[in-house]
Amino acid sequence: MTLWSRRRIVAAALVAALPLAAAGWYLWDRDPAPRAQHATNSHQLSDRVAGLAERMRESPQDAAGWAMLGRSYAALGRFEDSAAAFERAAELAPTDAQLLADYADVAAVTQGTKFQGKPEALIARALAADPRNPKALWLSGAAMFEKGDYAAAAGRWRRLLPLVPADSPVARTARRRIAEAERRAAAGN
Repeated sequence: MTLWSRRRIVAAALVAALPLAAAGWYLWDRDPAPRAQHATNSHQLSDRVAGLAERMRESPQDAAGWAMLGRSYAALGRFEDSAAAFERAAELAPTDAQLLADYADVAAVTQGTKFQGKPEALIARALAADPRNPKALWLSGAAMFEKGDYAAAAGRWRRLLPLVPADSPVARTARRRIAEAERRAAAGN
């Protein structure tokens, strides 16, 4: 699997989890006028995230708050901070499948979009907590694809398809990834 392919998989997973961030980038790329608005919104978002971080120092046992902080840092591209917040959230809510999947996603980004090690362990924990978690299935397929286990990757992505709208970007991308995994499996790559 090429570095470009890994980045596309992680990017697709992040976009699925962070639609507001994707919308912001879309506006940023389209027109100079929204760029000024986006810059203001980014500054406001940074201020809100700083406020949330302060609240978490005051309420350190709030797993949902730590998870929200982790997602917020990820939206800002602060992946190391995001991973630290998710680590705290996972300590407090060790069987929250969505939290674990989000943490795995960020952990992969912090190590160059590689799923081996901690991200893969977090994905396994997420699937143990909820075998039907769409993000965990997506990331599991990506991890299998990265290792060259194309049949297993296709299987994970097939399990994802009934869980998302058939016409969604996630479903379309999953179908393309399944086809690619099957092609590689058939070719013995």
